Amino acid sequence: MQAFLEENDEQASTNIVNEIIEHLKQLKNSFEQYFPADREVLLKDHEWVLNPFSVCMKPSSLSSSDYERLIDLTSDLTLKSSFNSNSYAEFWLSLKDKNYEGLSEKAKTLFLPFAITYLCESGFSSYAATKTKYRNRLNVEPDLRLQLSKIKPDIAQLCQNKQAHTSH
Repeated sequence: MQAFLEENDEQASTNIVNEIIEHLKQLKNSFEQYFPADREVLLKDHEWVLNPFSVCMKPSSLSSSDYERLIDLTSDLTLKSSFNSNSYAEFWLSLKDKNYEGLSEKAKTLFLPFAITYLCESGFSSYAATKTKYRNRLNVEPDLRLQLSKIKPDIAQLCQNKQAHTSH
């Protein structure tokens, strides 16, 4: 901004500068909420989510009963093989049906911000690709619904069920 003002021999008003400073402070606070400065402490406290089978001490984020369930979980060899063969999310979601629902819920809340960010970014990317300058008046809602859905259409079934128009 300073370079632009100097290039055009302009001065920024005090109100605008104060508003920009306030906006940047709020943005910084928002980032600190999502990405805390003591990230190492936060990661160490939630290391049990990334590898529950390597936990040696009780994490401060877990209650005593949850820690006992974590100990039970680490002694189950079938769960260990499931952990090694699945992604983090699949593993923790599979525990929801078993006796580890509390741990599963806590792990899910740690993964949630990343999924939401990914969905927002993929949604915006699809929107930007659909809403080009040649299609600027297009209502993109139906197209986005198809682009962002995980359900893949069965084209053969749709064509088979399509009723042909009869002759007049």
